Amino acid sequence: MSKTSYSDATKSQVYKKYRAEMPPENVIRAIVRTGQQAPFASQTYKHTTFAG
Repeated sequence: MSKTSYSDATKSQVYKKYRAEMPPENVIRAIVRTGQQAPFASQTYKHTTFAG
């Protein structure tokens, strides 16, 4: 049996595929909006979960 080195193992992993075309503007806006809301999501969750 041959040994598989760490670099060989990482090379065999699935790589991200990129597309040449830009996504529609509404998709970009949705991603940006979600990213802006993400830091506050945990605060909202904590307040609603532990409210007496």
